[in-house]
Amino acid sequence: MRNLDPNRLTHLIAPLTRFFYALLAVTLLAVLLGSPDSALFFLVVAAAAHVLRASIQELAWERKTGSDQTAPARQPAPKRPARPRREVEPRLRPQATRSTAAARARATASR
Repeated sequence: MRNLDPNRLTHLIAPLTRFFYALLAVTLLAVLLGSPDSALFFLVVAAAAHVLRASIQELAWERKTGSDQTAPARQPAPKRPARPRREVEPRLRPQATRSTAAARARATASR
């Protein structure tokens, strides 16, 4: 297999980006026109173009910064202490007042 020239590959970043967005537009048209199979096909091809573009861009960044520099490792988030469980108080039903009792009596009388 031939070696790939990174300088030539970096020129493909912009066309692949345009190709990706064009395929997304075609996918939207296919969905609106009622062709889900074609839409899925265009979506898969667009995803492949996006992965290829991102890979080329990552290779170009790696070459530009030097291969000895790698992305910093993610440090785990500090663990928070466990919150004490809150006791659930039983919900109290509001007591019927004179106005609510009168309203209930009118409602049952009108039936």
